[in-house]
Amino acid sequence: MTSPTAPQQSGPTGLDHNQRELISLMARGWSNGEIAASLGAPLPLVKAKVAAVIEALGAATREEAIDIWVHRKRRPAAALGLTRVLGVAAVGGFSVVVVVALAGMFSVDGTGSPTTTAESDEGLELPAPLANSDQPRAKCPGPPASPSASGAMSEADIVQFGGISYMRQSQIPGAEGGVVEPGAIGPLYGVITGAAGATTDSAVVDCSASRLPPGAELHSVGGYAPSFRLATADGVVYEAVASDRATATGEYFDLQSRVEAIILRDPADGTQLGKIEDSRSVALLTSLFLESEPGSPAPDGEKVWLTFELFDGSSVARPYGLDDHVAWPNVRLPSRFNDAILLAIGR
Repeated sequence: MTSPTAPQQSGPTGLDHNQRELISLMARGWSNGEIAASLGAPLPLVKAKVAAVIEALGAATREEAIDIWVHRKRRPAAALGLTRVLGVAAVGGFSVVVVVALAGMFSVDGTGSPTTTAESDEGLELPAPLANSDQPRAKCPGPPASPSASGAMSEADIVQFGGISYMRQSQIPGAEGGVVEPGAIGPLYGVITGAAGATTDSAVVDCSASRLPPGAELHSVGGYAPSFRLATADGVVYEAVASDRATATGEYFDLQSRVEAIILRDPADGTQLGKIEDSRSVALLTSLFLESEPGSPAPDGEKVWLTFELFDGSSVARPYGLDDHVAWPNVRLPSRFNDAILLAIGR
């Protein structure tokens, strides 16, 4: 860290680099407590720094500060049919959730270029963010077991940490990709110590895997919360599919402010059936998804592939049941989410 008397570099918003980092986290929907926990900083310090950012932006509230921060990057809503279906009142501008969803469109420093951890840390006296070696790690029971304890190879490639089951991304129905470049692999998150079940409804055994051997290391990846995506040292991506402890999907899906469009595809051949890309509808549908409670039976009946296209070029795909409103494996969505999907595919 630089000394308190070091000159601070202010961007176009009048905020220094670390204040811009902080408002970026705020715009992603992080609470003061979440920021404090992920940065390893005292909560009173985070509250004071947040208050300073709000004051520096000339705002009266946290929401107003976020609105000021993203205002120049807002995109107009276009799909009026979807906004009517979703029950959005076209009064008084964007809601907070829309503001949050748009924050991921541009960089922390507001210049349109990605911010890197190599930039100056002048100003905000907080520890480095999640992308460094101070990132919280999974709590695992004891040292890695012997290779013989890993059990037989099973059909599904699953790893489990913190009550969350992750599946190898390339095995998820409708998913694309599954491997990231070395530069996207972050700090170590956890080490496999035992054997996991081979299905998403198997009892969760933390720090276990159905295929990876004991001693295999899992890292954070691409700036995402480790509750959502992990990667092996050679870049194989595992994505969260279920949690036996979460009361809402958003507790393990790191999608807030990251979704650019929602695409619906035919499971038979991958043909695009519809696309939702206006910012307001995308933000609201994403929020409905993140607020929904997991625990329903797997989708049945007619299905489409529900794909969240993210700003970083990656995607999150899940089979979605049009009859029971369930996204695989077990997330039941509200009827207005389903109504918007049906409208998008011309039903």
